[in-house]
Amino acid sequence: MIPSIAVYAGVNTDFVNDIYKTGSISPKAGILLQNNLSVDFNIITNFYYDKIGTDFAEFSYIVTGTYNFNNRWSTFFENQTIFLKKQNNINLGTGLAFLLNKNLQINTSARFLLEGKTNGFYGGIGVSYRVDKHSDSFKEIDENGNDAMNTPISRYNKKQNGFFKRVFSIFTKKKKRELIITEGEEIINPLEIMIILKEAKTRREIKRFVLFPFSLYRKNKYWVPPIIKDEIANFNPKKILFLKMLMHAFF
Repeated sequence: MIPSIAVYAGVNTDFVNDIYKTGSISPKAGILLQNNLSVDFNIITNFYYDKIGTDFAEFSYIVTGTYNFNNRWSTFFENQTIFLKKQNNINLGTGLAFLLNKNLQINTSARFLLEGKTNGFYGGIGVSYRVDKHSDSFKEIDENGNDAMNTPISRYNKKQNGFFKRVFSIFTKKKKRELIITEGEEIINPLEIMIILKEAKTRREIKRFVLFPFSLYRKNKYWVPPIIKDEIANFNPKKILFLKMLMHAFF
């Protein structure tokens, strides 16, 4: 029940349209809370104090709850309230989201506005598409189902996902990717996609090939994980002589 806590700080420059000007530069501060009440249900609560020190100072909060019904359907509900000197503005909303496939989502929402003596409704529909076709890193869990900490695979993933590596990856041209069968990946409905059986040739594909046993045997207490770096080297023809001499393929 103890939430994750973050602190926000910002500045209003006053370089805006005349109707939003406050007459001076003013700070803004906030506290952000997140409660993961279960695997499927979480609540985010944000408190803000804006335009501090001006005649237009305002206090506001946003409470958002999201719930996953299953792997495809989810819903949210939200209450946003702004406290002003002369009136309070309330924005209540709810909506549904449907995951069409692992990269495409369709969502819809409806909201009720109450600003002083004025009120109204509006709705919306939207589509979101994951451009980078994200693939989750492998995880190793212990016998209780919790993430295993400081294991060979966690250290390897941390090294691969370091800060500078992610920064410089912005300037690296990404190759077009194909769907590869990897038993460690969960496919929601295989009948809706075309499955391609592809030979692992590149360094990235060899890495996924080597990491597959970590997913397959993660619940087997008798399995002894190998050293990942050495395993990858075993598939390098420059280091293993028999790979140069014999025909081989990895699937």
